[in-house]
Parts: sequence; structure tokens; C-alpha cells
Amino acid sequence: MSSPTPKALPAPTFGIITDIQYADVDDSYNFHGTHQRYYRNSLNLLKNAVNYWRDCQPKVDFVLQLGDIIDGKNKKDDASRTALMAVMAPFASLRKSVYHVIGNHECYNFSQDFLLKSALNSAARVNCKGVAGKAFYTFLASPALRIVVLDCYEVSVISAPENTPEHDEAKRILQRNPNADKNEPHGMGTDRRFVAYNGGVTSGQLEWLDQVLLEADSNRENVILVGHTPIFPASADPSCLCWNYDDILCVIYKHSCVSAYMAGHDHDGGSATDSGGILHITFPAVIETEPGNNAFGTATMYCDRIEIVGQGRVPNYSIKLRYPTLIL
Repeated sequence: MSSPTPKALPAPTFGIITDIQYADVDDSYNFHGTHQRYYRNSLNLLKNAVNYWRDCQPKVDFVLQLGDIIDGKNKKDDASRTALMAVMAPFASLRKSVYHVIGNHECYNFSQDFLLKSALNSAARVNCKGVAGKAFYTFLASPALRIVVLDCYEVSVISAPENTPEHDEAKRILQRNPNADKNEPHGMGTDRRFVAYNGGVTSGQLEWLDQVLLEADSNRENVILVGHTPIFPASADPSCLCWNYDDILCVIYKHSCVSAYMAGHDHDGGSATDSGGILHITFPAVIETEPGNNAFGTATMYCDRIEIVGQGRVPNYSIKLRYPTLIL
């Protein structure tokens, strides 16, 4: 008796964008004075991306916004909510689901309590599964593709409220930084990631990730992991890595389902494939993309791969799927 023909599955297409960091302020340079930032123009580049996703074929099913949606400069001007409304409007006009990631600039602008109650907390969406009171979550983009979003600022001095275990642990970790300014990685060598604008994940989040990946393996779901900070040293500057990236990698390597990890944070971008064959992509920042250029990607799933078509500063990528499938 012949085996039944596998059922063809829908193939999702989705947009990817990061580090918009919009603010209604004049252009200036980054903290170290090495990179120009185009604060007002970042909103124009977001609109470019949305217009592309509205008209492209195949149509996008959803968008991944990888964090730092507005800049910390809004906080001192008491403009955080106004800036947030300005960037959410183009996304809303697309009339597609937008899944958000918490980055350091969200934490500069808003309290943890506000973020968990806001539209930036995609973990609260009805199709997402996570843990109550936490910003990490997962959802099925199709029966053969699972997106898993990490909260890389669960342990952090800029996100976790004072006098919580997560905040206390973050202060302890930052003792490894010998500089008076804990945002300064000077002289730290391979420990450059231990700065205040980074963060880490708890053992609880790691246990949750382990269980999600175990179920994905069992169901033969291909997994794309997402977080604001990179977790593989060759894919980004060491000063931008998640504090306990090695713990995350240890969990990932126990499983067969993960095809790629996507991040922002390092504004120059980068990519590398690790020893397990996982492609780590760090997407370039919108905020440091000059007027007239672009910085976003559009991913489409095929039977054996996901192809990312980049625009402007974003290169093209091909992600090999762990579990090839039939596509409608």
C-alpha cells in the first residue's frame, strides 16, 4: 500500500525591519561620534518599507519589527508616546499583523508595566503563546514555520524594575564592567557585551525556550528565532551581544528545528553561520540609513528554504529549512 501524499502547506511571506529609532529631533551622531543618525528621516524609511510590502507579490502576511522602534531622545523631550503613535500609524495602514520585539530604546522610553500593557507587547496577541507578565512569545506563521521571539532584556538595569531579582542580577553582572560609565565597553576585550544597554534572559525563559523547541521538533516545525540582541559572536560586534548568549546557544543546540536567528541592535548589521548550520542575521539599522536609501527585508518561504530579499543596506539571504515541506 502506497504512503499518502503529504499535504501542501501555505507559504508565508513577511517583512523584517529594525532599529527605526524615530524622534522628531535634528540629525546627530551616535554615542561615540562615529555614525550619523537620521532621526526624522527614519519615519520616511519606515513608510517606504510599508509601501513596498503593500504592493509586493506575494503579499506579506505579517511583519517582524525587531526592536528600538523609537529613540531614547524622546524621553527627555517628554515625546515618547507621540513618537510611538507616529511610527505605529504606518504599520497600522498596512492592515497586517506586526510582531514587536523589545529593545533597549523601548526600555529607555517606557516602564516595563507600560510596555506589557501596550501594543508593543505582541505576547498578548491571541495567536501568541508565552508566559503571563513576560515579553517573550511564539506563534505559528504556518503549520511548517514557527517564530519564537526572545526578550533579551528580561535581566536588565534599564527594563527590570528596581528591587526585583532581574534588576539585582543585572547590577551584579555589570560589576564585570570596570568603567565608571556602564555603557562604555572600553578595555573589556571579549567581555565588551557587559554594558548597560544590553541585557540577558533568565533561567525561566531558557526553560520555556527549551520546551517550545522540543515541541517544534516533535511537530517537524521549522523555527526562526528572533531577539533584539545578537547571540552569535561572529554575526555582530561583541559590544552588542546578549549577556548570556552562550546559554541560549546551548538550548538551541539541543534541538534540530532552528534554521535561523534574526536580530538588530548592531547598526552596521552582519551575518554568520554557526557550527550547527544556523544562520545568524543582524539586520542594519534604519536610523543610520541615509536619506534616499533603505533598510528592510522581505522573506518568503519555499519548500526547502526561506529567501530574504533585502532593500538598500540589507543584503539578500537564503535560509535552509530543517524540515522541508510541500508548499501551496
